[in-house]
Amino acid sequence: MKYQNNGDKLKNINSLKHDARQGMIGKKLRSLILVTFFALGAFMPTLQAQVRSESGFLENVFLNRENIHQCTAMFLHNLAELRDSSDYNMRMLNRLHTDILEIQTVTEDKIWNQLKNNKLRADFIAHFWKQRDPTRATLANERLFEHYKRLLYARENYGNDSARTFDDRGRVYVRYGVPDETYVELPGEYDDFNYDERTPVVGNDNLSFRKQFESWYYYHLEPKVVFDFSEEANGYFITHQIDQGLQTMDLGAWYKAMNKIIDRRRTISPSLQAMAFNFRFGTQANEMGEAEMRTTLMDFGVKYAEDMKQRQKDIPPVQSTIFEDLPFVYSLTYFENPDSTQTCIVSYGIETEKIHFAEGKNTIDLQFNTALSDSFYNVFNEKNILVKINSDGSKQQSCAATKFDFRLGDFYVFTEVLSSATRQLGKKATFMKQVTRPADSLGLSSLMLAENISANEISQEEQSTNLVERNGLFMQPTPFRDLAKNSRPFVYFEIYGLTKDNGGKTDYQIEYIVKEGKEQGVGKILNKLNPFDSGKTLIQIPDHRQGNRTSDTAYIQLDLSRLDKGNYVLYVRVHDKKSKNIQMIGTPFSLF
Repeated sequence: MKYQNNGDKLKNINSLKHDARQGMIGKKLRSLILVTFFALGAFMPTLQAQVRSESGFLENVFLNRENIHQCTAMFLHNLAELRDSSDYNMRMLNRLHTDILEIQTVTEDKIWNQLKNNKLRADFIAHFWKQRDPTRATLANERLFEHYKRLLYARENYGNDSARTFDDRGRVYVRYGVPDETYVELPGEYDDFNYDERTPVVGNDNLSFRKQFESWYYYHLEPKVVFDFSEEANGYFITHQIDQGLQTMDLGAWYKAMNKIIDRRRTISPSLQAMAFNFRFGTQANEMGEAEMRTTLMDFGVKYAEDMKQRQKDIPPVQSTIFEDLPFVYSLTYFENPDSTQTCIVSYGIETEKIHFAEGKNTIDLQFNTALSDSFYNVFNEKNILVKINSDGSKQQSCAATKFDFRLGDFYVFTEVLSSATRQLGKKATFMKQVTRPADSLGLSSLMLAENISANEISQEEQSTNLVERNGLFMQPTPFRDLAKNSRPFVYFEIYGLTKDNGGKTDYQIEYIVKEGKEQGVGKILNKLNPFDSGKTLIQIPDHRQGNRTSDTAYIQLDLSRLDKGNYVLYVRVHDKKSKNIQMIGTPFSLF
C-alpha cells in the first residue's frame, strides 16, 4: 500500500511510455526568435510561426517557465499568428481546442464546432481565456498559466493515445489539481498475500491482483469526493465498483477488506460515516450466514457507488487554486427604452464575513467587473468599479451598481468580484435572451429592490459606487433577497404599453401584494398561471392612476416590520382598465 498526502508530487506508477505522447511535450522547439511584446520592455523567446514543427504546440510556451507575464505574452503573440488560413494553423488551433476540452462548457463546445475559419477559431481561444483571466487589469493570466501547468503534468504522467492525450487521472488532475491524499495499490504487494491481511485491488476480474488501483481524495472540494481509478489497457479509468476485485472465495477476508475501504472514506460524507460505523460496531462477519454476508457486502458496494456518483456530479466542473472563492450576490434588472434598446442594471452585494481581511487591516479594496458579450463571447461592453469595504460594516453590504444599454438579442452577462490583496475571486455568468415585446401589449419591467430612491440628487455625503439614475430618479439598488426583519426596502418597476381612450387618457390600477412563500421553493408559485391562489395575503397596497402616457414608472417603500421571519413572495399586478389587460410579476424574498 502506498500513501501520499498533498505535500507529495503524484508519481506515475505505470511506467509504460505511450508512443502517442512522443512529439507532444518535452522536445526542444526547433526555432526561437526574439520579440518585443506590449509594454514589458524586454525581449522574450516565442515560437516562430514560420517553422512548421508539429512539436511546436503552444503548450510548450509553459514548459520549464515560471514567469506568468512572459508565458501569457508568448501565448497570445503566437495565437495571433494562427489567424491566417492554412492547414498548419488549423492543426495548431485544433490542438488548442483539445487543450480546453476538460474545462469548456457545452455551449462553448457547440460554438467551436460552428466556427468556419481560423480567424474565428483564434478569436474564440483568445476570448475563452480572457473570460477566465482573474486579473484583467494585468497582462498575466494566472488561470491560463495554471491550466497549462496542469495539462503538461497530465500529459507527462498520465498520457495515453486517446483524443484528450491522457487517461481519467489526467482529466481529474486538469480539472482539480493535486489531490489532498492518494492511496495506491501496487500489483507486487500481493504476490505472497495472506488471505486474512490483504487489501483489495479494483478491476481484478481474474482475481490475480495484477492490476493497479489508485484513489484520489479531494477534501477541499464541496462536497468532499473520492475518485477511484483502475488500470486498464490504455491507462487508468474511473470506477465506482470498488469491490469488484475482491477475493470472493474467502468471505471473511472480503468483509475485512470492505471495512478497510469504507473506514478510509468515513470523513467524506455522513452516509459513509454511517456505513463505517455499521461495519465496525454492527453484526460481526462470523455471526452472519454466508448468504446474508454476501448480500451485506454487495449492498455496501452499491451504496458507496451511488454516493460517490452523486458527489462527483455535485462538485464544480473545474477548481482553480490560484484564487480562493469569494461568494457574492448580484441581481439583473431590465428596462425598455423608447429607441427600442434596453437597459440592464447590475447590482452587487457581499456578506462581510465572507471576505478575508489582511491581518491588522479593517478595510479592503474589491474590484467589481461586469462584461456583456454576444453568444460567441465577443465582449461589446465592460465596466469596472473599485470599492473600499469596511470590516465594521453591516452583515450584508450592497457594494456596487452599474448600467448598460444594449440591443435586443442573445447575450451573456459576466460578473466577477476580485480581492487582489487576499487572493479571493468570485465569478458568475448569466445567459439572457431578450425579445421584442409584442406591439399594443401590456408589459412590465423587472422588479428592482433598492435601499434608497430619491427624486432629488443624493447629497455628496451619501453618494457611493452603488448609485444609478433612471428617469430622473436616483436609486441605490440591493441584490439581496434575504432581508432584515426591520428593513424598509423600496420597490421600483416600469409599465409599458398602456392604452389611451379617445380623449388620450390612461386608467390603470397597481397592486403591491406580499404573500407567504414555501420552504420547498417559491419558484413553483411563480410558475403557476394564477399565483394568487397560493399562500396567505399579508400585505396588499392599491395604487389607482390616470395619465396621458403609454408608459410609466412606479416605486413604493414597504414596511415589513410586522411580518415574521420566513419566506415570502412580493407580487406586482397591473390592470389596464382601458384594454382590460392584466400583467403581473413577482420576486421571492425572506426575512431573518
